[in-house]
Amino acid sequence: ERMKITVAIAVLAFVGCTLGAQFELTFISEWSGVNFPIDYPADAHWSPLVGASHDSSATVWQSGQTATAGIQTVAETGNPAILMGELDGVAGVFEVILGSPLASGPGSFSASFEATPDYPYVSIATMIAPSPDWFSGVSTLQLFDGNTPFARVEVDVYAYDAGTDSGTTFTADDEETIPRGTISRKTDYAFGNGRRIGQIVVTGPVSTTPDTGCCSGSNVNININIHGLKPVDNCS
Repeated sequence: ERMKITVAIAVLAFVGCTLGAQFELTFISEWSGVNFPIDYPADAHWSPLVGASHDSSATVWQSGQTATAGIQTVAETGNPAILMGELDGVAGVFEVILGSPLASGPGSFSASFEATPDYPYVSIATMIAPSPDWFSGVSTLQLFDGNTPFARVEVDVYAYDAGTDSGTTFTADDEETIPRGTISRKTDYAFGNGRRIGQIVVTGPVSTTPDTGCCSGSNVNININIHGLKPVDNCS
């Protein structure tokens, strides 16, 4: 399925450097009673953002695949602990991410993390709460063009069904799905209008850290002026 993605590239030139970059991910929720009026819950909220920066060998979640126990728990209860445990120590994961929750339906919440050209993707999930097993987020969003980090990435996000609970309303009783389904975009009930549920905006790099081989001496930081896209090299 297609997603709208907008990127801006920060043009950097550090020959021989492999740069790790610090990013800020903001989930801008448009889940409101005005945009999604069918059975909109009075206690609408979002669970903490959870996921990872990773390479192509690692998958946090993906439409069409079976949800892991961690994604199931996020989608059904909002608890990030099991997913964080699944991701911790995985060879293809660079950093396990835990961000803030949102105590309302509309609004914004965020997470900070680091990624590198060798681990250039971010995947994130958050529960649409209350719900049987519905969530939103992004899977394998690219943050680098080669060794160059994007200054800004914007992507429309939608509601997904984890395929683990067969409840059909926000406050339905637990009803385990047997056999287990796969993750799929939710296009019925309250989300049948086809609207995006929000937007994820990733900005960076706030700062970058090169390999120790980039410059002589100990670890250094390279600060980036995002507006002018002009690197300030502290190597010299």
